[in-house]
Amino acid sequence: MTSKISKIVLSTGLVFSAVTPIATIQTHAEETQMAKVFVNNEDAESIANVKVSLLLNGKTVATSKTDAQGMAAFSEKLKSKTDYEIQVEGIKMTNANIRIGREVRVSVDSNQLKEQMKKGITFKAYVINDKYEYVKNQKVTIKAISGKRQTLKTVKTNSKGLAQFTKLPEQRSMTVYLNGEKTGYNLRGIEGSQFAYTFYVNKKGKGKYDVKTKGAKVTVIDENDNPLNKQKVEIYRGKTKVRTGYTSKDGHVSFYKYITVGTMYNIKVNGKMIPNKFTKSGANEFVYVASK
Repeated sequence: MTSKISKIVLSTGLVFSAVTPIATIQTHAEETQMAKVFVNNEDAESIANVKVSLLLNGKTVATSKTDAQGMAAFSEKLKSKTDYEIQVEGIKMTNANIRIGREVRVSVDSNQLKEQMKKGITFKAYVINDKYEYVKNQKVTIKAISGKRQTLKTVKTNSKGLAQFTKLPEQRSMTVYLNGEKTGYNLRGIEGSQFAYTFYVNKKGKGKYDVKTKGAKVTVIDENDNPLNKQKVEIYRGKTKVRTGYTSKDGHVSFYKYITVGTMYNIKVNGKMIPNKFTKSGANEFVYVASK
């Protein structure tokens, strides 16, 4: 079998036609309204736990995972006497199709399948305005800045202000552009890494930002690591003040309202901006203040 090419190998009808009429087998299968796809690799070994999709006119109508024997069974949403295209983890099976009442065995190149199943890096870009409203149709572009410098992908934000990127390359430095302008946000990760960031634009939006976030915490302590009570803490997004709070007896103050995914907030304590200190959703930043 040629590498990188997936093709139909054989069908149950061909296997049993010498002893049983094909029509009899198909009729029996149609009574149970089943269609079965068996997935093998190039060494005829069954492949378990891969997603098999059936498509009609380019649209996915059903999906199923293969079991330990490499079988994916379909019994719903299929029309009788209709041929469906087959994809395995998004790989189109050349010259292979199936319909209710038939069983088909397909072969997939292991290396191609492994590459296809890589998750790569996932990145979610949220775009909102200063009123915390979602802004749609904003063009977010990811460009590679290490290795071959190139534009990797461009996605427009949806009605929830989200532009989602999947299968971005691992171990490669990338930068984010918004509407053609550099944002200053860079990312780099390993297989399976997930990133998210919120960008602000001066445009009309709709709907209130409701992405689930964790609190941004600041802990204020003195030079002896003792917590300081009733310290005024303000957090800023650039020059914009976001929230104000006061530390408790344990030196903690947490901010929840108006905290957005990935945003780094500057910290001001008792009227003094603390250099090189930031907090964000899910973080706890320690700030040292000299005791009086």
